[in-house]
Amino acid sequence: MESHEFLHQIWYVLVIPLGSEIEITFTLDGNCQLLFDLSYCSEVAYAVPSNPKTFPNIEDLKKLYDDNARNLSQNFSYSLQQIPCNTSSSAQYSLARNCDDCAAAYKTWLCAVTIPRCYDFSSNMTYLQPRNVAQDFINGTSPSASSDLSFSPINQSTVYMNSSRNSLIDTNIKPGPYKEVLPCQDLVFGILPERSLVVSQARHTF
Repeated sequence: MESHEFLHQIWYVLVIPLGSEIEITFTLDGNCQLLFDLSYCSEVAYAVPSNPKTFPNIEDLKKLYDDNARNLSQNFSYSLQQIPCNTSSSAQYSLARNCDDCAAAYKTWLCAVTIPRCYDFSSNMTYLQPRNVAQDFINGTSPSASSDLSFSPINQSTVYMNSSRNSLIDTNIKPGPYKEVLPCQDLVFGILPERSLVVSQARHTF
């Protein structure tokens, strides 16, 4: 098997302490691509919605996802620049958190919600969220409600089922049906203190 074919099939590698087992999970549907080493979303290292027909080059796929997240972050960066991040310690709202912490938390959240984790649609794990149930599979076959109730007419007309959380995925990549590993609640819990810091310091300052 060639290396690029292997990357299209592998989903996730879990490395645990030395001397223990390493678990590797493979995908079968061909529309989840392992992505890592992004310049902006540097913490991304998991399988994402893909299509080897529309994006046969992994570097092009990486650039599409990474550039989109970077562009979306620009307005937040402008807002953060309005906060006196480098003011004296006596004027800061908090000495425990600063603007760098806020920017890092926001980037982690943004990358997680714009670059979703992808899993085989054929998986029966209950925590997975079906996506794009109104699209054909990348092999050209059409989904059928008789084989999977996820493809029922009501689901195919429901936005969160018939599309991806990021419209760029549907318009540019066109991965067909897949299932998403939803972002962890810790992402929200992690960003709330940082957001509160910036809002509170802005009120305190202005």
